[in-house]
Amino acid sequence: MAMTLCAECAKPVSTTAMMCPHCGAPAEIALGGTKKDELMPELLESAVRATSMWPEGEVTAEQWAAVEQVKLDEVEILDWDELFRGLARLPRLKMLGLSQTGFNTLNSLQGLQGLRYLYLEKNGITELMPLATLPELKQVWLYGNPIAREEVTRLEAALPQCSVFF
Repeated sequence: MAMTLCAECAKPVSTTAMMCPHCGAPAEIALGGTKKDELMPELLESAVRATSMWPEGEVTAEQWAAVEQVKLDEVEILDWDELFRGLARLPRLKMLGLSQTGFNTLNSLQGLQGLRYLYLEKNGITELMPLATLPELKQVWLYGNPIAREEVTRLEAALPQCSVFF
């Protein structure tokens, strides 16, 4: 029986399982990260390699499943959809840096439920409530965005455990 890591919880699961025995994710989700023909976006792979100090060569599914932080600050991102499809395949992602990237569509973050630390300085963000769908969020940095104080107050009420810096 071949084993892999669940794309949802990063715990061992059989490649023939109907669902993950740890988190209950159905096979199409739990085994979703094991598709051999699906490559991570080059931009994402470069950022993770730099942060994790990985050498050149093939990155294993286990390595991807263990990624907890991605720093893309001040990087020109041409395909946001591709980037977020890649980020969604990092089940242990806790820290994401997107400062000074022009990012302003917070709805794209809703699939990243494990995020705890989010850096979004100087991006032109005006609406914060999509962040309220991130239950694990502990800190968000928003300096340099044209955000109304009322918007920050609403987010703080929705996520009382989260510190908002703006």
